[in-house]
Amino acid sequence: RSLGLPLATLSMVLVSADGVLVKLGIQAGASPATALVFKYMAATASLTIILLLLQLLDRIGASGEHKFITWPTAAGWKHIAAATAATTGAELCYTFGFALTTSANIVAFASLAPLWAAFLSKAVLKVHVPPRTFAASLAALVGSIVV
Repeated sequence: RSLGLPLATLSMVLVSADGVLVKLGIQAGASPATALVFKYMAATASLTIILLLLQLLDRIGASGEHKFITWPTAAGWKHIAAATAATTGAELCYTFGFALTTSANIVAFASLAPLWAAFLSKAVLKVHVPPRTFAASLAALVGSIVV
């Protein structure tokens, strides 16, 4: 749990860097499709290596129990499939968005992510979301629109 916040922060820095680098690649003559193909080929290779290493570490565990890799139920697989489709759509829209609009517009729309996450947490997961979370998300949105 204590590692979650630093990882989330790093992911936002990397997402921002990714967007800027994609925009630079497109400005230098790459098509959005080329950017997507090479970006995801590298990501697939990297994730495959990381997951293979996790699998090896999982088998080395002395307790005999799986440490990293557990298989979900059938309902779990449905949620994973839906998340995969959502991630694919988000990444396609994100990359093509950089080709078709300004980086500032992409960042302004990205500022809506906490608001959507809070709303979905409350609606779908039935998690209590304090009103200050919605207020802070709306303030960030207004701030990004002003900028």
